Amino acid sequence: MNFSKVEVEADSLSTINMIKYVVDDSHPLRQIISEIRSFATRDWDLVFKHAFREGNRVANALANWAQTLDYGIKFYVVPPSCCSSIIQDDLRGLCLPRGFVS
Repeated sequence: MNFSKVEVEADSLSTINMIKYVVDDSHPLRQIISEIRSFATRDWDLVFKHAFREGNRVANALANWAQTLDYGIKFYVVPPSCCSSIIQDDLRGLCLPRGFVS
């Protein structure tokens, strides 16, 4: 695979901020964050962005489903069945508002 532009979206704003900004040396994820930053400096345009879970339901479903699979890269021509109802919701224009606690 030869990608030159990659956009990584995550629903954890704190994780995105740890990747983009300073992380304390004593943080338990410091080593992983350091490796992600090193990976990001390769010869490509890599951008990290925050996306609300409600706005990226297919990615959330795929991430949950992927935990049941064997390790390795998978390619699909047709979306996995775990995404079917979400894709149908999107085609119908269904919008899920974020819940706010007052």
